[in-house]
Amino acid sequence: MLFTNVKQRNLVFHYAVLSRGRVLMTGELKGESMQRSLSFRITEEMTPSFRVVVFVKVRDLKTNAIIVLSDSMYVNTKPSCTANSKITVFPPRGDLTPGSTETSIKIQGKEGTVVGLLGIDKAVYLLHKKGLLTSDKVFAALQSKDLGCGMGGGADTNEAITKSGAVLLTSYLSPTSRNDLSCHERHRRRREATFNVSDEYEDANLRKCCQHGTRRDPYEKTCEHRVEQLKNILQSEKKEDLDCIAAYERCCLVREGHDQDAEVMVARTNGELLDELFPDNELAPVDESEVRKDFRDTWLFETVVIGSTGETEKKTSLPDSITTWELGAVSVSPHGGICVSSPEEITVFKKVFIEINLPYSVVQNEQIEVPVTLYNYGRREIMAKVFLQGTRGICSGAKEGDISPVKRVKVPPGRGRTVVFPIVPLESGVRYVQASAFTAEGQDSVRVLLRVEPPGKPSRKDVLLQLDPMNQRKRKQRIVQGPDYHDILVADNRTHRVAIKMPNLKDAVPGTAHCELNIIGDKMGESLEAAISDPGHLVSIPRGSGEQTMIFLAPTLYTYSYLEAARKITDKTEDKALDAMRRGYARILTFRQPNGAYAAWLSRPPSQWLTAFVVKNLCEARKWIKVDDHTITTALAFLISKQRQDGSFVDDSPVVHTEMLGGVQAAVPMTAFVLMAFSECINDGVQMAQLNAAKARAASYLDRSLKPELGPYTVALGAYASSVSNSSSKSKILQYLKDVVHYVEENNTRYIPAPTRSLTMEATAYALMTSLNEGEDRTYTEGFVNWMNENFHPSGASSSTQDTVVGLQALAKYATYSKEDAMDLHCEVTLSSDKNFNR
Repeated sequence: MLFTNVKQRNLVFHYAVLSRGRVLMTGELKGESMQRSLSFRITEEMTPSFRVVVFVKVRDLKTNAIIVLSDSMYVNTKPSCTANSKITVFPPRGDLTPGSTETSIKIQGKEGTVVGLLGIDKAVYLLHKKGLLTSDKVFAALQSKDLGCGMGGGADTNEAITKSGAVLLTSYLSPTSRNDLSCHERHRRRREATFNVSDEYEDANLRKCCQHGTRRDPYEKTCEHRVEQLKNILQSEKKEDLDCIAAYERCCLVREGHDQDAEVMVARTNGELLDELFPDNELAPVDESEVRKDFRDTWLFETVVIGSTGETEKKTSLPDSITTWELGAVSVSPHGGICVSSPEEITVFKKVFIEINLPYSVVQNEQIEVPVTLYNYGRREIMAKVFLQGTRGICSGAKEGDISPVKRVKVPPGRGRTVVFPIVPLESGVRYVQASAFTAEGQDSVRVLLRVEPPGKPSRKDVLLQLDPMNQRKRKQRIVQGPDYHDILVADNRTHRVAIKMPNLKDAVPGTAHCELNIIGDKMGESLEAAISDPGHLVSIPRGSGEQTMIFLAPTLYTYSYLEAARKITDKTEDKALDAMRRGYARILTFRQPNGAYAAWLSRPPSQWLTAFVVKNLCEARKWIKVDDHTITTALAFLISKQRQDGSFVDDSPVVHTEMLGGVQAAVPMTAFVLMAFSECINDGVQMAQLNAAKARAASYLDRSLKPELGPYTVALGAYASSVSNSSSKSKILQYLKDVVHYVEENNTRYIPAPTRSLTMEATAYALMTSLNEGEDRTYTEGFVNWMNENFHPSGASSSTQDTVVGLQALAKYATYSKEDAMDLHCEVTLSSDKNFNR
């Protein structure tokens, strides 16, 4: 630092080091020297940049008033990967064409480094790049926290302080206010940056000629054609006219992306050469190997390990897309940590190619027009022959395996032209549209899929039945006549015969009706299968908020617990379930508030119910995935802080989606729900001060307040909470539960009646878990299982979160406790309409 006022030397300089909007270091520099040094160690907190602000209080020699002088400096400290973690990726180079089979990627780095490769079509990132992890993105996020502007300094003290991003509070300075935290800079518009070639001409007339040349021609004429037209109009040899034509031509070529030496169009563009190469009577469908049909968005998603040579090679083939692939690499070194390398671009290109744009789906028998666009990236105008190939289920003017009438199209260089083919999809399902183009410069053929939906509205009817030839359910009736089936149990020869009635199909679209029969040898039924295969469809509500996010986590936990206990887990199922758990855990953490509670959105007050729901599931999840104990204990501490003096809980900030609650909407059921969360976490090994005391207060309140008049649902929830907490006075509440159980002797089912189907399912699930906890007789317990298996929707879908989650939890607990013998069941399927059908 250099201080130039020689008359005031005994001054105290104050300095501050700022980074990412924070003050990292402050200090003072004393002494009489005009030049003073400041040294400090640059730490990780100072990346990717920091600012040094210095200010001093001096006396103005003219006015004798105290003033403040200040200056600042911006320092860029953008970090890079460590030597041990850094890798070098060598992507394939050269002229790469779609479908290239012999391509390789080389990676160099330290031995033992694990490298993850991700190849994504760059077009995916046109809308946003939120999912793309790059080092620049990490550093840019950190840099956005800088509140300063520019490289430092200013015209005066106020500007220097303001541009540093700091605020100096002193009576000797009137700080300049800022309207926001950003630095406003004017950015040139794209049009200004691209089409400013006319600014190169000082002469106004030549500038005007150039501007005319940069305008887009409405008839898509080539620059050569336009220049010839201008010459015919002017018909002059004057220097100013010739200069105008030259400026017009140059700027036109710049507008089209060519230079002044652009190749002159050749004369044979009238289709003569095209007809010589590809006569109409010799055109035929393209060989399958030459058809482009692989248009996936992800090219690579693999890991490789660098060997002892410090180099590895990944051989691969390219999809059929004409695009630029973005190849990213993330390395994890045993000794150097993680490194995100800069993405490499791999361009796959053809000089002449076609593109087919189709809607996502169309309706059967609906006439549509298929636009086929031919692009010409050569320097010559081309003539092309374009046609469709006849495919199954599509009326296109060509039989399957034949070609449609040929259409001719002229395409200027650097342009595209579209021809339209009318088609009518005759059959529903996945169909294909294939188009081909032949030119003297090359040919291309593309096949894309077309989803054809049947007319009308989809309708589905599910029939759920239990096969029980041994009559383990102890049902009383031999014959059961239902609205959708006829059921006969023959105990003598241990046969169970079920005839399922065909639904009324008079309004169905012909050819769209079909029947699916799933036979699952497990008492969990198809709900287990649905939970593992697609947890996102278990509850019929959208995703987005903190409440809705629990669909990713809760339903999968209990099915996975059952599969582990029953040793029915497969590698594929385990990977899918654990992935769903991890994604659910990571997602719900985004809605965690600083006090450990959870809300639908971070802007909303925390919800006691949602916090209890989340924490009880996290306590279950910690058995299978890594869950931070601090996440659980802070949530429990929040709930304890909300407990009232009488031991009850009342949610001051109820959830947005009340369908999530089930029946927990008053003090008694809310207290039972939180008590259940406390108890399940304690039983799962969570240790925390005050937790047992809070549990005891809640159990005491429940014992005093739970009455049969509150309804069967509240009784069932309270009974399970008392049972799982092992309350000393639970016997009274358990008797309340038995008094509200409804028993159907004919098919040996037990359930808890409630106002809605979903509440009935949830209450019955609580009753089943209570019976299991209390060691009730197996025959009694199986009555609840029988009812749940008859009423739990086959797809796993339900109208609320709680009946699905609690239902799965109860069935999983039962399957774990029951330890069923190996299934040995022979099934025979026949059709009344087809005597030869027998499976």
